[in-house]
Amino acid sequence: MPSSIAQSMRLAGHAALTTLGRTVTVLKVTETLDKISGRVTDSTTRTDVTAYLAKYKREEVDGSAVLNEDRKIWISAKDVADAGITLEKEDRIIIGSETWQMIEIKEYTPGDTATLYWAQIRK
Repeated sequence: MPSSIAQSMRLAGHAALTTLGRTVTVLKVTETLDKISGRVTDSTTRTDVTAYLAKYKREEVDGSAVLNEDRKIWISAKDVADAGITLEKEDRIIIGSETWQMIEIKEYTPGDTATLYWAQIRK
């Protein structure tokens, strides 16, 4: 059970993202191996979460680790926890009709409770 301070921070982060952000979709692709046939099949799960998207500042773009088209995204840890999912670099973010890959992801966790996720995403 999250501590009351961490839970308050999680809720405050969610409220800020709800006010400033938008709904995006986390696309999780899971591979399953059929042990009898040896065939691998993919299944996908789509989860809507609240997020805020921003461009990188010109001075942050180095043309290598951060490209001009990359974006920063902050994702509600409350939505992630409520959906019972974990965010992983292999997940995709769908914004409108565009699919973005996660280049880097960080979890902001005071104590043992995630309050917010940040990711660098790229088309």
